[in-house]
Amino acid sequence: MSSWLLARMNKLENKVLRSGFITAGAIIGFIAFILPFFEQLSFQNIILNYVIGILLTVFGLIARVYPMIYLRRKGTTTALSKVTEIIDTGPYGIIRHPQYTGGILLIIGWYLIWGSIFCLCLVPLIALLTVIQALIEEKY
Repeated sequence: MSSWLLARMNKLENKVLRSGFITAGAIIGFIAFILPFFEQLSFQNIILNYVIGILLTVFGLIARVYPMIYLRRKGTTTALSKVTEIIDTGPYGIIRHPQYTGGILLIIGWYLIWGSIFCLCLVPLIALLTVIQALIEEKY
């Protein structure tokens, strides 16, 4: 999402990089969402699939949403065009990008719930793209 925002604000100077980054993110996001619905190699372990998977999904969801609530309460926003200072308190005092970390945990939990081996193989790629996205955002 923020890749799209960066591109809309013309923050990424290289148009090829900008369109490639958005296209790659959209394709990987689409594949990552629909892949669990297709038949594939899977594992069935009730504790791993459901207990750990649900805990990671819930924790990841909270870690995605709570920073937005925290920023609103502080009177700031998550909009990239309006950032004037770096927040280093609350969840941002613990980890630099709590929303991205939460998103990765949510994805891992989602894939564990489905027991999807192929989907879990996407996690390193998603994490890498998230790190690249965070590094690009750090410039602004």
